[in-house]
Amino acid sequence: MVKVWDRESGRVSKIGGSRRAAGGGYYPAPWEAPLIVGKVAAWVEGVGPDQLNELIVVDLETGARHVVRRGHIAWVSTFGGSIVWAESYKRGATTKLRAVDHTTLKPATLPPALKGVRGAGYLASNGNASAWIHTTRDPKSGSASYSLVVSPSPTTPGRTIVTLDVGGFSPPILVTQTSAIAQLSEGGAYVVDLRTGRWALHKGVYGANQAGPNVLLAGSSDNHPNGALAILSPKDAANILTK
Repeated sequence: MVKVWDRESGRVSKIGGSRRAAGGGYYPAPWEAPLIVGKVAAWVEGVGPDQLNELIVVDLETGARHVVRRGHIAWVSTFGGSIVWAESYKRGATTKLRAVDHTTLKPATLPPALKGVRGAGYLASNGNASAWIHTTRDPKSGSASYSLVVSPSPTTPGRTIVTLDVGGFSPPILVTQTSAIAQLSEGGAYVVDLRTGRWALHKGVYGANQAGPNVLLAGSSDNHPNGALAILSPKDAANILTK
């Protein structure tokens, strides 16, 4: 279920949610929070069996609701003024990226760094740099490896920073003006300098979110060993990378 809060009136309204399945419950959708770009919100709703879903965009001023895409959508994110998502032609197939302008909802051109990207997950961007997870599966064993890929500009091809054969990454990826932060599913986070590509593993992190130029870290850390919240500023990220 997706709800919106009007901070002026204090009113909370339901604006979306996955459909009920014939056998009870709801059709599944990607486990991620709605995103806001400009005056619109976007998210993915489950609408049918075999992981069929729809990309929904709602104008938060007028309430107008649009079904932008129907199919097998893995996630939705942004790049500058575009809404970007990954979709496959059938459940489990390799995804490719698509985009629309967030104001007109007409198809938008992907930047050179993202053109041709396949199998990407959890993409994030600051409007210039971007980072995503590339999943590779062995066709014989079915085992998967997960690579953190970073591109420092719209025209620079992505560079693989680190590849994990065990475990994986946990969404969301966070991209500030200077750093990319990718959380591990088993705890900890990789911090990457977008300018140099230098990276470091920051242990003791079990969840993160973004607030302007800063990143809010949940879990234990050197300064908060008992599990309190910590703020990772751009300066703090630089300190991690120089240790």
